[in-house]
Parts: sequence; C-alpha cells; structure tokens
Amino acid sequence: MFETSKDVLLWVLSLCLAFFTFFLCWTLYLMIKMLREGNKAITHIREKVDAASEVFQTIKDKIINSATSLNVMASAVNRIIDFFKERKSKKKSKSKEEDF
Repeated sequence: MFETSKDVLLWVLSLCLAFFTFFLCWTLYLMIKMLREGNKAITHIREKVDAASEVFQTIKDKIINSATSLNVMASAVNRIIDFFKERKSKKKSKSKEEDF
C-alpha cells in the first residue's frame, strides 16, 4: 500500500483535502443557517413595524376625524350662543321700547 514516501504524502494530502472539504461544507452550512435566522428575525421585525405603523395611522385618522367633528361642534355651539345673544338683545330692545 505505501511503497514510497510519495504514496504517504499523497494519502496525507488527500485526507487533509477531505477534512478541509468537510469543514468548509460545515462552515457554509452554519453560515447559511445563521443567515436564514437573521432573515427570519428581520421579517419578524418588519411585521411588527408594519403593525405599529397601521396602529399609528389608525390613531392619526381618528384624531383627524375627531378634530373635524370637534370643529363642526364648536361652530354649532357658536351659532347657538349667537342665536341666544341676539334673542336676548332683541328682548332687551323690546322692553326698552315699551318703557318709553
């Protein structure tokens, strides 16, 4: 089997190449596994950020709608107050006219 020192060298080199190949494949497997886990984490983070963005958008829409409704209500209250002020001033002016 080992007739010369060259045969021993070739066997050792072939074993070294086999071990190197095995460790290279193992390293590639671990790197791929690590990248896959990183991709899953990034996907999970994106889902959470999108959900938070939707919540903030909903809150923003509700605040805008509330502000619009509040503006309409404020206008209505102002009109009612103006109506009662005019009514009160008309009553005062009628009572003053009756006094003279």
